[in-house]
Amino acid sequence: MPGRSSCNPGPDQAFPWVNSTHTVLITGGTWNNTSGSPLEFAPGSAFTWQSGSITGTTAVVIQSGLTAAINTTGTKTLHNSLVNNGTINWSGGIINAGGNIQNTAEGVLNISFAGDNQLQIALNNAGTVNYTGNGQWLTWSGARL
Repeated sequence: MPGRSSCNPGPDQAFPWVNSTHTVLITGGTWNNTSGSPLEFAPGSAFTWQSGSITGTTAVVIQSGLTAAINTTGTKTLHNSLVNNGTINWSGGIINAGGNIQNTAEGVLNISFAGDNQLQIALNNAGTVNYTGNGQWLTWSGARL
């Protein structure tokens, strides 16, 4: 049954979930995965992160064939891993905290805005990173993409 889940202030997810039907929109608060299994977004679902925190004991996984959105200028706080096997379109806002982005060999990360210090966590890239913004884009460590 398709549906929509919004996170503000946010749920505690205490069950394994491979989402293939729901739209998840995080607009603030904290999505806390305590299930011990990754939260997976599969084709047929939608994932948009506008602001707020993602935390928990396991990763958030974007499966192959899904395009996720990270947008708005709101701050996104990542305390675990975001594993990208699909496509992520990032069009605005800082990503910070102690987590990391794992862009796998089949992953595509599209960055479409200019800015300094927008990525304040590790990006482990084995896939493709595309930058289409105007001007220079620097990570928190000063490394250019």
